[in-house]
Amino acid sequence: MKRTSAQSVGDIINQVLRQERLDVRLDEQRALAMWPTLVGQFEFLKEHTALTPILLLDDIFDKLDASRVESIIEVVSDERFGQIFITDTNRTHLDEIVRRVSGDFAMFGVENGVCSLINRSNQ
Repeated sequence: MKRTSAQSVGDIINQVLRQERLDVRLDEQRALAMWPTLVGQFEFLKEHTALTPILLLDDIFDKLDASRVESIIEVVSDERFGQIFITDTNRTHLDEIVRRVSGDFAMFGVENGVCSLINRSNQ
């Protein structure tokens, strides 16, 4: 997207937000190929708004194998990414990865519309 001098950062963000959402059923190769773009969007928004966006990793085990998910979680655990929401329908994978990756976290479960704290880091 080319920025003209008349465009404000708000105009650019609105253009990005209006773009069609990515298909959530990405296969592994496409999901991996999109990762640098998503990180770039994150960095762009952070730099041009002076705010740290909330990163949502939605059902990533559906798209990637556990070792790749662990690599991504290690990268986004860096403080520069701020708050991250990870959703998954199979807690087993996520529990194992969170145990191995250092960082401050709180894990919540949602059942029948009720959200409850499941686990929290000791930091």
